[in-house]
Amino acid sequence: MNLSSLVLASLLLASTGSFAAEQLIPTDASGSRQWNQPHYRIDGNKSVPTDATGNRQWNQTHYRTEGNKTIPTDASGNRLWDQTHYRTEGNKIIPTDASGNRQWNQTHFRIEGNKTIPTDASGNRLWKQENYTVKK
Repeated sequence: MNLSSLVLASLLLASTGSFAAEQLIPTDASGSRQWNQPHYRIDGNKSVPTDATGNRQWNQTHYRTEGNKTIPTDASGNRLWDQTHYRTEGNKIIPTDASGNRQWNQTHFRIEGNKTIPTDASGNRLWKQENYTVKK
């Protein structure tokens, strides 16, 4: 699973406001659910990785939202400085380093309603990357 797909979950929720959503569901580009990919549960300002049945995955990267930024953490909430961070810019999710410098070669995302679409830095859709849909 692409690390950038994980953080997009938190940013999607941060950029679209307070969702009553409980899950972020990975799909392929046509919307078919990907059962073997990490799913996420939203707990306040945190995105908690789970398996498809909702069991918490302690060894996966977790995320917390701080304003328009998404910060990767371990399961205890300790910041993972060497992992990709994200920020929202309008309907775009931009990968950055821990200092906020834009990472041009990482997967970017575009928010379309309750879906996140993986793109390159120019906005071209990446069809082979995971997409996410917010499910209540």
